[in-house]
Amino acid sequence: MAVAVIDTNIMIQALRGNPITAKWLAALNDKVILPCLIVMELIKGCDTREELTRLDAFLASYTIYWPKEEDCQRAVSIMKDNYRHGYKIGVVDALIAACAIALHAKMYTLDNDFRPVPGLKKVAPYQLPLAATISA
Repeated sequence: MAVAVIDTNIMIQALRGNPITAKWLAALNDKVILPCLIVMELIKGCDTREELTRLDAFLASYTIYWPKEEDCQRAVSIMKDNYRHGYKIGVVDALIAACAIALHAKMYTLDNDFRPVPGLKKVAPYQLPLAATISA
């Protein structure tokens, strides 16, 4: 089974009950793994205890990935490479990208910050053939 990392921007849409995102996630055949940084970004977006409880329930079905030293080293390399080419990827995004690369995962995101990362399999969500199953 293929592995996928789903970026925070998509997970937020799922949490908000976006029907297209919900159908897309349900139709996804990949094993979804969330780096803990994505979980932390989602926690940061919670304004109440109720939202945090809802988030905990939502995340219960996902596997959480904890970065290793090698992932941190790769994130530093990603940042240096980006900076050398005139692009400044954020710290969290560099580490999320490093985790996705380590997992040999597709990285589903709506965020262009990941575009200049060598070795990252960035995929826009909601694309065919998966999109065909969503509209049905």
